[in-house]
Amino acid sequence: MGETPQKGVLVAGLMSKPKYIPTWYNYDKTGSELQHQCATENAGKNYFTRCQMSILQDHIQDIIPRLPNELILVDIGSGNCSKSKICIDELIERQGKCSFYPVDISKEFLLQSASKLSNEYGAAVNITPIPKDFEQGIEQLRSVEGPKLVLFLSTLMIMSYDDQVNILRKISTILTGFRGCEL
Repeated sequence: MGETPQKGVLVAGLMSKPKYIPTWYNYDKTGSELQHQCATENAGKNYFTRCQMSILQDHIQDIIPRLPNELILVDIGSGNCSKSKICIDELIERQGKCSFYPVDISKEFLLQSASKLSNEYGAAVNITPIPKDFEQGIEQLRSVEGPKLVLFLSTLMIMSYDDQVNILRKISTILTGFRGCEL
């Protein structure tokens, strides 16, 4: 039986000095639910969540560019999609509908979150969940045509600098449609 890339990363982390476990190992269904609970029930105490929500709520009209065609929303590390909903609401107001691609490593939690969104928004939001890690999700998103607004919020801050640079370079490969537009 061959070694998976994830297992190889875990083994490398446990063999390194100092030892570490990649943070994405925390995000199975239980870990995702705990993160959601910390971010929502304790949102007043969670500085990063509070700031991110405040910035989105107060400046969403400035954050989302005005384009002549429909903008596709992508959330990498979407979790429960609570921050995505602020963007979805604005895109529905502007476009009448929204295409949304949430990407998260926890398949069960992602599908549960997507189902809740689908029930809440109905036909106004076309949701295509991508239950994969960031790199696999970004690779799958390359085939999605059209301009994209990519959210990549909380997860970025827990990555090393080199990993941040590498993932942002990969994200840039799926962006289209902004040339000549005023942002």
